[in-house]
Amino acid sequence: MIYRRFFSLIAVSFLLYPPLFSQQQFDTLSIEDISRGIRYFHLQTSRPQQIHVAEIQLRNPSLRIESLRHQGLEKTSDVVVKRSSGKQRSVVAINGDFFDTADSLPVNNQITNAIPVTGYTTPEKSQFAVTAHHEILMEGFSFSGTIRTKTKVDYTFSRLNSKRILSEITFYTGYQGRTTKRKPGGVEIQLRPVDTKFRIGDTMRYVVTAISSEGYCVIPEHGAVISFGRSDSSAKFRSAFSNGDTVSLFLNYTPGKRKSDTIITQLIGGWGRILHLGKYSAEYNIKTEGLKEKFLNTRHPRTFAGINSDTTTLYICVVDGRQSNSIGMTFTEMAEVLRLFHVTEAVNFDGGGSSTLVIRGKVVNSPSDPSGERAVANSLHVITSGQ
Repeated sequence: MIYRRFFSLIAVSFLLYPPLFSQQQFDTLSIEDISRGIRYFHLQTSRPQQIHVAEIQLRNPSLRIESLRHQGLEKTSDVVVKRSSGKQRSVVAINGDFFDTADSLPVNNQITNAIPVTGYTTPEKSQFAVTAHHEILMEGFSFSGTIRTKTKVDYTFSRLNSKRILSEITFYTGYQGRTTKRKPGGVEIQLRPVDTKFRIGDTMRYVVTAISSEGYCVIPEHGAVISFGRSDSSAKFRSAFSNGDTVSLFLNYTPGKRKSDTIITQLIGGWGRILHLGKYSAEYNIKTEGLKEKFLNTRHPRTFAGINSDTTTLYICVVDGRQSNSIGMTFTEMAEVLRLFHVTEAVNFDGGGSSTLVIRGKVVNSPSDPSGERAVANSLHVITSGQ
């Protein structure tokens, strides 16, 4: 059932946060119960701005949050269809991380169901994570890995399924595609798994099956490739491995402000902290996250998410922009909207033409690209089971 109300909920919000909306008025409010524990709000302001909010009750045992890597670039609505089968359905989904259009790579860390997807050392960027205990974290994360050779020599690296850098190691899995897509000139070690379980925080064993400098090394099914960027030390690195060697590998993601043994099961990149302890700081975003003042203060279509103070409720939000009926939002305005729902921690995702909210398989917002919904690199989903 859809309830249409005028100013009722907003009036309460005025009482709670009178300084924030003293110059702003909401024209309409609609509320729809999507399923048990999920409610959809559609707000419209007089600026004008179209605001779409999905409220998720995190203590509902039939709901869980999942980060999905797409096959190259795909529309989020298409991925929703793929993820919905049997009793499990993607009921709410938004576009996720910023991405490189040249190779479809997300530019930040990602984990799907405790399996590493991409890895970077980006502790300065606020990201969205779910722990093994179903706690939601919004902070920076650093990826790191170690590979131990047959002779007990350790090589460390900090890149997974990303661009290879000269003199550095990048680890590639099937999430990269069929090959490493790296040009000749480096050293690539092809690996076949000994252990079938590939998860964060576990030591995994592999057997070296090929060593090459020809580039575009094939990534074996369930296997991996270590790729070393060309440098003066390439020959030394290559000599540390021989066909048939058994090597061991350890991967981990460390949250910037938590214990290093925190187990992360879902992680998706973002960029920009909207709220921390209920407060917005442009200075933090500029000095720590490295965002430009213009990006913070220009109204754009936006995608963002936040949790309330007792961490029981998640809010997934999209604001339309670059259209006559919706001009987008600044970071300050996003913080204003989130405070209406008592959100205290919130992070920004990729926006602009990427901003998309899908509910029950339907895109409910109005993406700003003339062609409609944009294909993106990954997405964040609310999965229901048994409903």
